[in-house]
Amino acid sequence: MRTTSKTKLLYNWGGSSALESHVITPPFQNSLSKILDTEVSLTIRGQGLNYGDAALYHKTLSTHFWDKIIHFDKDLGLIKCPSGITLDKILRFIVPKGYFLPVTPGSKNISLGGAIAADVHGKNHHHDGSLSSFITSLTIQTSAKVKTSARLLENSFLTNKVFFRTMSIKNREIF
Repeated sequence: MRTTSKTKLLYNWGGSSALESHVITPPFQNSLSKILDTEVSLTIRGQGLNYGDAALYHKTLSTHFWDKIIHFDKDLGLIKCPSGITLDKILRFIVPKGYFLPVTPGSKNISLGGAIAADVHGKNHHHDGSLSSFITSLTIQTSAKVKTSARLLENSFLTNKVFFRTMSIKNREIF
């Protein structure tokens, strides 16, 4: 499978907004470096299930195919997966193993990246908080144009507290 690129009309989930967009769909995350280095500006889109206009832009990178479980630590209950995976796919993987997501929003069909970006919450928000309370680390890939020491930025609440505060990633044991 190779990266596809085509223009299509994208809608928000509620159907109230639409925009013609040049959509780039890389099959794997390892093809992301080249895209980030050549594109000046684009938005990232998972499943496109945002009520607002967050995933509507004239250039879009689709994470639709980034949906594989990378690692699961059964003892700790920690899962590592890419941003394009849906909460449904995560649930279908962890529930048979005796686990459940600590935060479940109204739709299981949203992408993990979208859930993190929107800091989703469920009916237990008043007690357990939102999804950001349970994120232990994020890896962010940058463009070569961004002046950083590495292209892949590993961020956890132990290694980069400033990043997590900025991104509203709050781990209750630390903050």
